[in-house]
Amino acid sequence: MEYSKWLYALSEECRREFKGRRMESHDLNHSMRVWKNAEKLGKEFNADMEVLVAAVFLHDVGVAHTNDLKHGKESARIARKALERIGFPEGKISSALEAIEQHDDVKKQRKSLESKILFDCDNMDAFGAVGVFRYLDIYAKRGWGIREIAEHVCENVKERFRNLHFRQSRKICRENYEFTRKYFLKLKKELGSNYFRKKEEKREN
Repeated sequence: MEYSKWLYALSEECRREFKGRRMESHDLNHSMRVWKNAEKLGKEFNADMEVLVAAVFLHDVGVAHTNDLKHGKESARIARKALERIGFPEGKISSALEAIEQHDDVKKQRKSLESKILFDCDNMDAFGAVGVFRYLDIYAKRGWGIREIAEHVCENVKERFRNLHFRQSRKICRENYEFTRKYFLKLKKELGSNYFRKKEEKREN
């Protein structure tokens, strides 16, 4: 397993970027969960495992420096320096950076197998009990209110599942997807309608 020799160095690069920053939704623990599924799919599909492991462990390092929804480009910028620093194979850096830059762009047409695997496995970590926490954590940090989060996630979680590239991905995460979907539907219901807020707005006008 040639790729395994990079695990420690890549983990340390990811850890270093998040040092001193409370960003549990996207930190090293997130990347390790993503890798757990990415390693399975990568082996099954005969992916370039060195490219894949580099992309997985560095795909979210940009979040340590920006809360933007689109952070792939910032992650790729930081990842290039990290990969050069650890002596990663020069001929594979561009492929890893491509996967990193594209991982948060739903509309992007991914061509490489490694980009597709990273996209799927990253999105799969938005499902389940951990996924619920990740949604609440990152959107609260972006200044969203609980009602706004619930409204958004009810649609976003369905879009994430629908956009997965592989049948195997949907099989792995279907149970966790249903958990998250139902949780936010229930949350939205318990928060109630916008009746009182609309009444307040009408009085103000």
